[in-house]
This record gives sequence, C-alpha cells and structure tokens, in this order.
Amino acid sequence: MRRDLIRRFGDETGLPLFADKDRSPKEVRERLKRAPKAIQTADDTRKLGHLTATHDEISLGDKQQKVLDIMYLRDDWTNEEIAHKLEWGINRVVGRVYELRQLGLVVPCCKRQCTVTGMVVQAWRVK
Repeated sequence: MRRDLIRRFGDETGLPLFADKDRSPKEVRERLKRAPKAIQTADDTRKLGHLTATHDEISLGDKQQKVLDIMYLRDDWTNEEIAHKLEWGINRVVGRVYELRQLGLVVPCCKRQCTVTGMVVQAWRVK
C-alpha cells in the first residue's frame, strides 16, 4: 500500500478517515456540510458496528433466555408451540422471538403446520 494513502495530516489513519473533523481539510468539511445525511452519520455507524463486533457476550433478559432455552430442545418451533410449552400468551412470545432474531440468535427455519393451531406458519430455529 502506498504510504501517502495511509498517512494523512501527520498521523496514520484507520477508519474513519476524518474522525476529528477539525483536522480535515476545509474543502472536505464544506462538502460534508452539503452531503446527504447518510454520509454524515457514517462515522456513527462505524462506531456502532465496532461495538457490536467486539462484544463477546450478549446479555439476555429472563424471558428471552427462557424462550432460547426452549428452542434448544428441538430443531424447529412455531411461536404458538413456544407459548404453549411455556404456558405464556402468544404476544409475550412473539416479542421475545423478534428480539432474538434481531440479535442474530434465531433464524427462520421452514414453514410447516403448527402442532397447536394446525395452521401452516413460520417455524424458527436457533442459529
């Protein structure tokens, strides 16, 4: 890699290139002021991505942990089956499954007939 590409303003840079906006060139600061919102928030997105990638442990709430523990017992579960097994209301389960999906712990498995309702619905599995 060329040395002039990684040295800017006397410092070796990593991502983001212009974290310290006061040290960036004036023309760059002016372009950033006129830039779309997505470019201006790229620095925050990188920081959030770094925090997400560097956390080794995810802390789950009690309800999330109970749903996840049930899901380890079998390959695929529907929301109604989880609710029936835990003796919870369906609305309590749907929210916890959604949160586990957002954390990347639960993924869609297949569509199949639910053993509780008899309807063909989405089944979930632990990733």
